[in-house]
Order: sequence, then structure tokens, then C-alpha cells
Amino acid sequence: MKEDKQILVSLDYELFLGKNSGTVDNCIINPTNRLLKILEPHHINAIFFIDTIYLIKLKEKSIDFPLAKQDYLKIENQLKLLLEKGHYLFPHIHAHWMDAIYHEDSNTWNLSNFSRYRFHDVEDSLKDKLFHDSIQFLKDLIMPINGNYIIDSYRAGGWCIQPFDDFKPYFEKYNIINDFSVVRGLVSHSHLNFFDYRCDTKLMYSFHDDVIKESDGKFSEFTVSSIPTGKLEGLFYKLESKILWVLRIKNFGDGNSIKFHTEKSRKGLPIMLSIDTLLLSIFQSHYNLIKKQPYIHFASHPKMLSVYNIFLFKYLLKYTVKKYNVISDFREIKSTMQPKANHMVEARS
Repeated sequence: MKEDKQILVSLDYELFLGKNSGTVDNCIINPTNRLLKILEPHHINAIFFIDTIYLIKLKEKSIDFPLAKQDYLKIENQLKLLLEKGHYLFPHIHAHWMDAIYHEDSNTWNLSNFSRYRFHDVEDSLKDKLFHDSIQFLKDLIMPINGNYIIDSYRAGGWCIQPFDDFKPYFEKYNIINDFSVVRGLVSHSHLNFFDYRCDTKLMYSFHDDVIKESDGKFSEFTVSSIPTGKLEGLFYKLESKILWVLRIKNFGDGNSIKFHTEKSRKGLPIMLSIDTLLLSIFQSHYNLIKKQPYIHFASHPKMLSVYNIFLFKYLLKYTVKKYNVISDFREIKSTMQPKANHMVEARS
């Protein structure tokens, strides 16, 4: 009998968030379709965190601009397809979309106003509206397809779920009980975002007031996995990345990422487990982690995927499914956390 492995695949369904957003086809539609072809044969239930404020803005622009309308319809149709195939859709709020500028000629967006990049920096009078409008948008999309669907999960924009005091009132008001924002071991104290996820919690746990302090609270944290990289492995990783760049094997997205100016202490920290960053030089490290731990969480972005990443993930998934019984539905995984604390997955490693 195969050993069970709990493997989550979550994706931030979004454009680039800087000066050039990129296009819907290259950043969202096409890479998502490619990834679905890898997940479907193995019946993997993925979680898509939808950049809801972007879609609300896009829907507004679609009234006056035909290209924006085409984009909106493409996304709407793909989201409906994801639902029909059993994947999850939940809100993912990037508040600075409120200040985005639409360029009709290129059908792209400029999001270079970062004054409200962190939810923490949004006016209190607007925070509730962001949650309300995001959840209502998803309800309007989902309920005609699945009237029993529950919107109870969230991932913070930029991974910035700290301080949780910013979010707790809206989690409680809108019945959000599951968070997917904590990336174990990662730290960022930059000019735009802030988080510090150096913690010694379990991989899945309950919390109340602080997302990195386990308690008997009503909220659940599904941490994103991370892996350490040694000096030699890191060297090979950088070399492989440069070779891929020279060979023009790049990610599908055609926009520009935000440049975060972080402190030097970030060097040497583990890297987030992601399909985006999966290269041959760290392939074995990924498989070793799967062998070692019963719970694994990949967090990715369609816009950052490449043909190479997807190819490697295809074989990583193939090997994993061949050896293990993969459980990918987060609700089924969550049931292992209850009713006793000793059923939670340990993260001591």
C-alpha cells in the first residue's frame, strides 16, 4: 500500500504588478492552460488565488474598451473552467490596483504607484470595501456554477499577512478561516513589503492573533514549503539560470516584476518551494523534501512559469504519484488537523 503524501499546489492568478503588467494571454491564460495539462492526469486539485481587485477594475474598463472586454471574457471563461474541473478559487488582494493606470493602446496597465501596495498602508475606510467587493465578485462568478461553494480562504498580496491585526476583523466578518500566506523561513524588510516568517510551528496549525504563533484559535495556516540551498547547489542554480537566459528559455509572462530592495540578511535564507523556480540543479532537493515530509506546498504564479519549469514539474509529479498516494484537496488535508492536535503535521526538520 502506498504511503500518503499531502501535496498542495497553489497559484496566484495575476498579472505583473509593476510599471508594465504584461498581457492577459501570456501572463495568465496560456500558462494556466499548460499547467492544467500537467495536473489533470493526476487529479490534482489546485488552489487559485484570484487577483480580485484587478478583475473588478478590468470589468469596469470593459464597458468602454473592447480589448479590455476581450480580456475580461477570457478570464471569466477560464475561471469557470477551473471551477468545473474541481479547482478552488479564493481572493487575493493587491490593493494598489486601485491606483493602476490603463493604457488603451497596448491593453496593459501601469501599477507603479506603490503607496498602497501593502494592505497595511490602505486607509481603514477602504479595507472593508476591498474584502467585500472581492468576495462579492467571486460569489457572482461562482454561485451560478456551484451554489454550495464556500469562500473561506485567502492569500495576502505580496505575502504580507503581518501584522494580522490588519486582517483579523475582515477574516471574522467575511468568514475567512484558512490562510495560505506564510512561507516558512522567509524574511523581507523592504521599501514595499514586510514579513518575517522565521518560526518553529508545525507545517499546518491553528492560530488566533499571530500567524506564526500556533494556538487553539479558529484560523488555520497552510504554510508554503521552503528548502535550504547550500553554497554549491546555489552556485549551480545561478549558473543554470544564466544558461537558460542565454538560450532565451524564459517565463511566459511579458510584464515586469517589482524590484524589492531588501536587506542583506535575506541572503542565505531558504527558497520558497515553487514550480516557477524549479530547475534541474535543485530537482533532487525537491524530491528529497517530498520523501522526507508528509506535507508539501508549492506556491506558484502562471506568469512566472516557463516550458522548462513545467517540464521538470511534470516529471517530479510523475515520480511522486508513482510512489505515493497523493492527497491534493486542502479540505481533505485539513481534516487531518482535527480533532486532535497530535494529528497535525510536524515541521521539525
